[in-house]
This record gives sequence, C-alpha cells and structure tokens, in this order.
Amino acid sequence: MIETVKVMLDPTAKQARMLTEHTGVARFAYNQALSHVLDQLNNGQKPEYSYYGLRKWWNQNKNTLAVGADERVWWSRNSKEAYNTGLENLSRALRNHADSKHGKRRGKHIGFPRFKSHSRCVSSIHFTTGYRLVPDDSHAIRLPRIGRMHRMENVMRRIGHAHVLRIIVTRSADRWYASIGIEHETSPIHARCKRTSVGIDMGVKNLVTFVGRHRDT
Repeated sequence: MIETVKVMLDPTAKQARMLTEHTGVARFAYNQALSHVLDQLNNGQKPEYSYYGLRKWWNQNKNTLAVGADERVWWSRNSKEAYNTGLENLSRALRNHADSKHGKRRGKHIGFPRFKSHSRCVSSIHFTTGYRLVPDDSHAIRLPRIGRMHRMENVMRRIGHAHVLRIIVTRSADRWYASIGIEHETSPIHARCKRTSVGIDMGVKNLVTFVGRHRDT
C-alpha cells in the first residue's frame, strides 16, 4: 500500500535560500529543455522527449547551458534532483499533450507546454535519491546539498518500517513542506476454502408439490 505523509519543515535562512535556488534551477532546466524540443520541431526533427532522453540531453549540454555572467559553470552548486525535477515535469507535460491530441487521454484537451515563469509555477523539488530520514533524530531529514533540516513534528511513528519511495519538497505561502511517499508491505491474503456438501434427503417423498396433485420423486 502506498501512502503520503506530509510534514512542515523548519529550514534555516540559508537552507530556505538553497531550497529557493533549487526550485529556480528546476524551472531553468524545464525551460531549457522545452526550448530544445521546440528547436527540434521547427527543424522538422522528431524530438526525444522521454524523461531519460531529456536527462541524456541535459547531461551532454549542462556545461554550456548552466553558465553565469562570469563564464563559470554553476550547475554543481545544486543537487541533480532539482534539474531532474524540471526534466521529469516537462516529459510528463509533453506526454499528456500527445496523448490528449491523439485521443488516448480522456477529459479536457491539454495544450502544448508553455515556458514557466516564477509567478505561475509551483515551487517543488522531487528527491528520489540522496535523501535520508534520521532514525535517532525523529525531527530531522537530510536532503542532498541542503543537509540536515528540522521537521516540525515526529513522523517516524507514522512511517514505521515502511519503504520511502521519494520526498517532494514544496513551498506554499512562504512555508516549506515535505511530502514523504512510502510503501507499506502487505501480507498476502489466503482465502480459506470450506468443504461443503450438497445432496438430497432420501427420506423426502415429494420433491415438488403442485396444487391438487403431487409429483413423485
């Protein structure tokens, strides 16, 4: 069984700035990859917009894309999970558009993805690797590049021995939250089979009775 446990985070001022930068570079990777896909379409090429295809393209070009005004490459300041978040979001948006266009997706038509701006996008980072819950520190969580961060409540009792799948950190109303996706092990249910017997009582003389007459068995 899969469940999500949500908890409020209490980052330091430095950690809050780092989280904000992580959400910004996720948006940067999304927009850069979308520009790459549009260039391919305009040149009559078939774009490779799977998540793994976009990751491969990013890794091949990040040293020329993530360059500051001082010509220094800056992508290594942030966790790779931030860039992967933007690429995964774009891949999903393109797939949903294609499925909607070809009638494979029900509901309202989904348009082609647009570039994201700071004002109209959800600030979030998906951590699928590198995170760690601290068993001997029930109010802590460790994230790549961010380090140990304080949680506002102890969720270890709610998580127990479940397997953590991913942690999604989001910002809402200037507060940071962690949604911890967990999977509980479920024991297989074995159905009990009862032996039952079906028969006719040989002492019954009349099996079916009609009005005015009877039929012998």
